[in-house]
Amino acid sequence: MRLRVVTYNVRSFRAGVALAVEAVGDATDVLPGVVMVQEYGPPHRLRAFARALGMEVASSYRPFNRMRNAVLFRPPWRLRASVVVALSKHPGQYRRGFVEATLIHPEASLTAISTHLGLSARERPVHADEILERLPRTAPLILAGDLNDVRDSPAVRRLAEALTDCQAAVGDPSLPTFPARAPSVRIDYVLVSPAIRPISCEVVASEAAIRASDHRPVVAEVELLPRL
Repeated sequence: MRLRVVTYNVRSFRAGVALAVEAVGDATDVLPGVVMVQEYGPPHRLRAFARALGMEVASSYRPFNRMRNAVLFRPPWRLRASVVVALSKHPGQYRRGFVEATLIHPEASLTAISTHLGLSARERPVHADEILERLPRTAPLILAGDLNDVRDSPAVRRLAEALTDCQAAVGDPSLPTFPARAPSVRIDYVLVSPAIRPISCEVVASEAAIRASDHRPVVAEVELLPRL
């Protein structure tokens, strides 16, 4: 079965929830089944965003942590379980982590992970290794988020050795995602396990996407392969 996936650092919806909704709507003519969100800020804004898209939420809300991640999903996908994992904290840096949602559908199951790596070049490879240690080895899996690093960096290389970078596989890997108004680097990614085949992957360049956040959304269409 096919699935549309969007990953988006929404910058706490500072430009407004409506504009972020428009940016995601511009991402695809078919509403996505799963949206990975990073840095969503106050929970009421995330809830408003989800309602506007007709989606449900699994999130990593913690009152002390600004770097909140979420997985949004659209029925008939349902949440079987979710877990929030804290990554090791480095001195002078915000606590980072990810939310892992196990989703089920009448035709398939999926593990969806939304993460946001840090600004420190020393901590990102460590966090990449910690994420890889947690990944399920059998279920179809999508890992997406703001990795704060370029494709040939140690952190991204480690993740891409275990998973397929959709934009590199079926899109234009040179298209940048940050900063939104004049993008110069690609730091937002959709990566999938071998049980998922990438079909397309694009960076959204609409006016809403340029204005809604300091990142541009990335949209991927993938196919969940049948079990052998």
